[in-house]
Amino acid sequence: MGSKNLKAVVIRGTKEVRIHDVKAFREAWEDALQVFKADPGTHLGFTKGSHFLHKVHNDVGALILKNGKFGQLPDEVIEKFDRVTDEYCIKSTSGCGYCAVSCEKNFMIDIPGYGHRRVKVEYYGLAPLSYRMGIYDPKIGLELAYLTTNLGLDHTFGQLIALAMELYEHGIITKDDVEGLDLSWGNIETIRMIIMRTAYREGKVGELFACGLKGIVDRYPEAAKYAIHVKWMDNIPQDPRGNPFYNFRYICPQGAQHIFGLPG
Repeated sequence: MGSKNLKAVVIRGTKEVRIHDVKAFREAWEDALQVFKADPGTHLGFTKGSHFLHKVHNDVGALILKNGKFGQLPDEVIEKFDRVTDEYCIKSTSGCGYCAVSCEKNFMIDIPGYGHRRVKVEYYGLAPLSYRMGIYDPKIGLELAYLTTNLGLDHTFGQLIALAMELYEHGIITKDDVEGLDLSWGNIETIRMIIMRTAYREGKVGELFACGLKGIVDRYPEAAKYAIHVKWMDNIPQDPRGNPFYNFRYICPQGAQHIFGLPG
């Protein structure tokens, strides 16, 4: 087919695909599920959700700290993130459809201005909204996860703020560019302000961050060497040098993302 320059075969069906033997399928599914549940890694997924990955990647120095300047947290700090499900998680859980692990845990916390609220976030959301921006308290990360979700922003929004903070550190972005905001690492009030203004596209700050990663690099060309991305998509929140397999998540056709790995 290749010699004939055939690029694809497209098939369009009009009828429903049915399971031939539903009873046998359910029995096979239950057998497979028990094998799956017996795996130690799966057990961690059940109990901690994907949040066990904070410590896993910290152990090999592969976290993305301060926009990738560092890769490892002290034991006393990473312990807070490792215990986040023990401290704030409620019994209910969430996850992708048809997945038996349901690693996206539900948390209940008190949020200033919002009261007692449920927050649904996994490792891949908490990491960019906490230590990637220089915040080392997981509760603050959970608050920011709620705020971004409530305002319709992606949890990876912390990537943009972390980039801006590094640019601010190098003098590429100044206070005049961001209406006097202090973009020092871990400045929680500034982070909250950026999230709010971006959601409503208010002022110079809202306009800058609403244009996304490419918008920031277009405005500040020197930012290109500090921006971590593939095809303008955020990287997974750990350094792929910590585990060579993760490199396959950077070379997906869509760009960097953590849903599909392509080891084949």
